[in-house]
Amino acid sequence: MVNAEGIALLSAASAEVAVKLLHAVVDGICRGAQPRVTDFDKTWSPSDWRSMVTSLSAAMHQFGGLHEPKMAEGLAEAGVDGAIAGMVVTAFEARRGEIRQALLAETRSIANAQLEDFDWNIKMAVASDFLADLQEPMLHLSLKVRNPDSTVEDVKIELSHAELQGVIGKMEAANTVVRELKHVAA
Repeated sequence: MVNAEGIALLSAASAEVAVKLLHAVVDGICRGAQPRVTDFDKTWSPSDWRSMVTSLSAAMHQFGGLHEPKMAEGLAEAGVDGAIAGMVVTAFEARRGEIRQALLAETRSIANAQLEDFDWNIKMAVASDFLADLQEPMLHLSLKVRNPDSTVEDVKIELSHAELQGVIGKMEAANTVVRELKHVAA
């Protein structure tokens, strides 16, 4: 599910800054280093910055396997302004191969593991090392995963609301694909 309000915050910047930020978000997906507010002008409040970056990242994750028309259609259905959607799609298309490879590597890294146990809680993040005022609920998820070599690994995940919505959207899409495959096989 795309957070149109978070993505719409991109319109507060100049086209040059917006494109730079979009490519920094892609770098975060591919290399793990999320963009920092200090690398950009002070156009956004701390909470707006976090919402915008997580929304853009979640959208790129959600549309990772799609081509330009499907991504543009998905952004339009979510209510994202056409000009902003165009910038997002252009940046995505320019680096779609990199994004796809990063997402495939992420998926492959957990493909043979089995979930043994999990625990979760929700906390309110009031600040971070980059943002002085955040005020955002955060899901803390702890997973115990058994690897193919029988070792058990503790995996801890922290997700914002926008990131959680992206994960839920991916799970729903995966469930739909599995149901379709079961239907075709039957």
